[in-house]
Amino acid sequence: MVKLKQPEASSSLSFSEAEQFIARIDEAWRTLSDPQKRKIYQARLFPEKRLINLRSYSRRSLTPLIIEPVHLRSNWLRRLKSWWQKFKKY
Repeated sequence: MVKLKQPEASSSLSFSEAEQFIARIDEAWRTLSDPQKRKIYQARLFPEKRLINLRSYSRRSLTPLIIEPVHLRSNWLRRLKSWWQKFKKY
């Protein structure tokens, strides 16, 4: 797929090293562009993911969350304001 057209661009590598490097890139491209090969590659790369059943962690429906007002919060806020007023006097 890739041809080494400009050997001077990779002057730190010998020609055979550059060819090997490009061959590895080609192999990676062929693996990742094919869905079946990519699936096999990812299964080897992340073996722990095969043990997890993702379907068991999902929910089909959710019950609505009802949020009710809490009156303690307003008392807490009043107490905090009162404390702050006392603190400011000193």
